[in-house]
Amino acid sequence: MRDLKDVYLKLKEYDGRYSLEMYSYERTLIMDAIKRLLPAKAMPEINSLTGKKEYNYWVCPNCNQIVVGMLDYYYHCGQALDWKD
Repeated sequence: MRDLKDVYLKLKEYDGRYSLEMYSYERTLIMDAIKRLLPAKAMPEINSLTGKKEYNYWVCPNCNQIVVGMLDYYYHCGQALDWKD
């Protein structure tokens, strides 16, 4: 959500005088923030020694960082997580 606030403040600062490049950058930020609001399934971590799935640790589908616990949103990147079967 911080990205959306930054976009809003930047657009307000430019007050309609922004370039096509800035529009493209802002559009990318908005699309990324919206994508992270949609719940995605965390994947079990793969043990590097055995190659088997570890169900104690999960991997965020957005940033590939380890998620410990069943969080609604991963604090590192803001991705909404879906824990339903």
